Amino acid sequence: MKRTRAFFAQVAALALASCAPNCPPPKVVTQVVKEPVAVACVDPALIPAEPGTVSLPLDARLAADLAASQAKDLRVWGRKLMAVIGPCTR
Repeated sequence: MKRTRAFFAQVAALALASCAPNCPPPKVVTQVVKEPVAVACVDPALIPAEPGTVSLPLDARLAADLAASQAKDLRVWGRKLMAVIGPCTR
């Protein structure tokens, strides 16, 4: 009786061991659940006005100076705008 149990235990162990290389490992699936977060609306009075348009003169030097100053104004405007609406984008 003891030999029979030992024999069946060895057969079961060999059967499980032979299955191991053929059995794929279990797959772990992760999910990201996004929940909407309420944010306050931006008061339109806080939004800075966009710098106005500039007509460029025909002289290339004057046009370059004017474009450079306009680019600086646009950069400052963009940073102010992002400071106001930045918290709403998170």
